[in-house]
Amino acid sequence: MASSLAPTRYVPDVLDSPEPAIEAIDRAFAFLVDDYGFERVHPTSPRGEPVAPSAHARYETSGACVQVTWFRGELEAYIGVRRRLWRDRSYMLAEVADLLEVRQELGPYPYYPHAPEELERGVHQFARFVRTYGPRVWGDADVQKRLAERQAALSREWTAYYSGKGPRPRTGKLP
Repeated sequence: MASSLAPTRYVPDVLDSPEPAIEAIDRAFAFLVDDYGFERVHPTSPRGEPVAPSAHARYETSGACVQVTWFRGELEAYIGVRRRLWRDRSYMLAEVADLLEVRQELGPYPYYPHAPEELERGVHQFARFVRTYGPRVWGDADVQKRLAERQAALSREWTAYYSGKGPRPRTGKLP
C-alpha cells in the first residue's frame, strides 16, 4: 500500500530541466541589466571553473553581484558585494531579509516550486526583493558589515557543530 504522505520536495518532470527556470530568471531579473547596468555573465566556481550555465544566472557590476540558482528543484538567490583583490562576498536572500527584519516580504526560502507557474511566481518574488533591498546591501557599508558578522558567526556555529562542540545551528543550510 502506498504511503498517504506526499514527498515534501518532489518536482514534477516538467521542472526537471533547468531551461524554464533560467528563462523565468532572465525575464524577472532583466531590470538589473536595464536599470542598474549589470551584465549577465557566465558564472564560475570558487576555483574559477565554469559552472553549467543552465543551472545558474549571474549578474555583475564592478561593485555588486546577484546570483540565482536552480538546482534539483530548489530555487535560491544571493546578493553580493564585489571586492577588488578579494573574493566576492555573497549573502542568501534569507540572510538579508533576517538582518533587515523584512522576512515576510521574501516568502518561503529556499523555494521549492511544484509547477511552472509556481516557479515563475517564486522567481518574481525574489526579483522584487532584490529590486527593493539590493541597493541597500550594495550601498550601505554598515549593512555589509553586519551581514559579514552574521555570516562569520554562523560559520563558527557550523564548525562547532561538526566538531562535536556545539548544537546544530538555527539554519538548515551551510553558509
